[in-house]
Amino acid sequence: MIINKLRIAVLLFTSFALASAGYAQNITSSGMNGTVTDAEGNSVAGATVRIVHVPTGATKTMTSSGNGSFAARGMRVGGPYSVTASFDGYQSTKVENIYLTVANVTDITIAMADAADIQELDEFVFTEEQEGLFNRDVRSTVTRLDEVRVLSVASADRSLNELLKLNPKITVDKDFGSFTAAGINARYNNVTVDGAPVNDPFGLNSNGQATRNGPPVSIDAIESIEINTAPFDIRQSKFTGAAVNVVTKSGTNQFHGSAYYYWRDSDQFGDNENGQAFDPVFTEKTYGGTIGGPILKDKLFFYFNYEKLERDRSGSSVGLTGSGASNIFPATQGEVDEIIDVAQNVWGLQPGSATGADVLNDEVEK
Repeated sequence: MIINKLRIAVLLFTSFALASAGYAQNITSSGMNGTVTDAEGNSVAGATVRIVHVPTGATKTMTSSGNGSFAARGMRVGGPYSVTASFDGYQSTKVENIYLTVANVTDITIAMADAADIQELDEFVFTEEQEGLFNRDVRSTVTRLDEVRVLSVASADRSLNELLKLNPKITVDKDFGSFTAAGINARYNNVTVDGAPVNDPFGLNSNGQATRNGPPVSIDAIESIEINTAPFDIRQSKFTGAAVNVVTKSGTNQFHGSAYYYWRDSDQFGDNENGQAFDPVFTEKTYGGTIGGPILKDKLFFYFNYEKLERDRSGSSVGLTGSGASNIFPATQGEVDEIIDVAQNVWGLQPGSATGADVLNDEVEK
C-alpha cells in the first residue's frame, strides 16, 4: 500500500513538473528555410549550404535534401547572415544581408548558375521572402521589431510601451503606464526577457509590470521584440492579453560601446487650456552606457548595459478634516494622535504623520 502511494506521488510530481515546463515555454530564437535551385528553377539536391552569422562568425553547415530544401532552427535573432550554396558543376553562390526576427522563420531561395554559363551573366539578382503580417502562415496578429526598428522609435520616457503601440491591438494607458491588448486587463499580459517572465505577480505596480516603466532591461539592450496577441500556437501560454517576447543583445567580434544621458522636466510641457502650468512639477534624468565585444573570437562574447532613472516630483496635498488640503483624509487630529500613541507605546512602531510628502523620489536601475 505504501509503495503504491509512493508511485502515485512520483507520477503526480512528474506530471506537474512536465506541465510546468511546457507552461513556461517561450520562443527566443529564429529560423531559416531555404531552397537551392538551378538557373531554370529545378531543385539541386546534395548542395552544401553554409550559413554564417557575420558579426560573430558562428557557422551552420548542412546539405540540401532531395527536393533542394534546407532548414535551420535555434538561430540567433538579428544579423546580418550570409548563406553560401556550392555543388559540383555549379558556380558557388553567396547571399548576404539576411536579417532574422524572433520566433519567425525566414524563407529564401538560392538560384545557382552552371559553372560553364557563369561568364554569360551580367548580374545576379536575389530576392528574399520574409514572413509578414498578412501571410497565410501567420497564426495571430504579430508585430516583430528588430534592433534598427527599436532604436528608431521616438520615445520620450524610453519605455517598452512606446514600442508596443506599433501593434494595432495594443492600447497604452498613460495614467497608469500599463498596456492592454484588445481590451484585456493589463495583468493578463505576459512579458518575458530571453524567455524569463518579468511580470508583477504581487500586484505592487499599477502597470502590471516589473518596474514602473516596463521590464528591467533598457531599450538599448534589446535585439528584437515579438508582440503576439491571441496566437493559435501551443508553444505559447500564460496569457490572455498579449505575449511580449524581448530578446537581448549579445557581443560580436568587434568591440562596441555607447554612453547616453537624457533630461526632461515639467518646464518642457505647455500650459493647459486655462493657462496653468503643467502639474505635477517634476524633474527626470536617465543615464547609462553599453559595451560589448569578444572574449574568444567566433566563440564567446559579452554584452553589458547599465541604466538608471532618477525622478523627483511634487507630492500631493494631503490633510485631515478641516485642513483645506486638496486630498482629505476623513479623521481628526485627535484621532490620529491616539493612533500614533498606540502604535508607538504598544507596538513599538513609528507610523509617521497624516500629511503627504512635499517631494516624491523615484529611482529605477536596469
